[in-house]
Amino acid sequence: MDGNNLTFHDLESRMRALENAREGELPENAYIIARLDGRGFSKLTNKHFSKPFDTAFHRLMVETMHHLLDYEPQIAFAYNQSDEISVLIPPGCAPFNRKARKLLSLLAAAASSKFSMLVGEAVCFDCRLNLQYDEEGVCNYFRWRSIDAERNAFNARAYWLLRKQGVPARAAAEQLRALSTREHKKLLAEHLTGADAHPTWQTRGCLLHRVEENRTGYNPISAQPTTYTRRKMQESDYSDELLGYLVEEALRSAR
Repeated sequence: MDGNNLTFHDLESRMRALENAREGELPENAYIIARLDGRGFSKLTNKHFSKPFDTAFHRLMVETMHHLLDYEPQIAFAYNQSDEISVLIPPGCAPFNRKARKLLSLLAAAASSKFSMLVGEAVCFDCRLNLQYDEEGVCNYFRWRSIDAERNAFNARAYWLLRKQGVPARAAAEQLRALSTREHKKLLAEHLTGADAHPTWQTRGCLLHRVEENRTGYNPISAQPTTYTRRKMQESDYSDELLGYLVEEALRSAR
């Protein structure tokens, strides 16, 4: 058929079908983990932040996590290490009707716009989805990211130690490439006092989650004090124990 003879409705039907074929709804029984990763953040951090870690940069990442949890209340919790954020959506929760394309685009847009406003220039996060079907799989995902955080953290500290000793950038990277995380730690311990004394957010990452707290108010009708429960955001150091608890709570709350 000549494309010029197609009506608008014919074209729309064809194009919508192609869009939907690429969209896909994610299974209702799957845990959805969305990992948001800063694109080209090395250039950004080189320009604005100190190395190897900068508390100000970390606070911007935590504020971006706050925004994501506010933006989509069905996100159970968020995890941050370095320039990436992972968020968990439990089974049964259906933000954006569990449409993969919507989740990818809107979560990336929400993180990108918030961080851009905070840092004062345009930045971009990409997004990828990871599906798990049991609590063990979810815990293994976040353990994987926390182990990656530790590996990168001690490599970065060792790299900047060598650079401060006058080793050129390429030579420092080559020297460290063949070393394990244990050897990175040993190198740091040989040159620095208290080489292991670093905040957990640098070495294992941090979690942002909701907690309930009891508050006392005043009931003007009964003229009596009253107690009520309110949910608030809490930032916590990563631990396997806390992670396991949060995954159980996520599933319980979604039922």
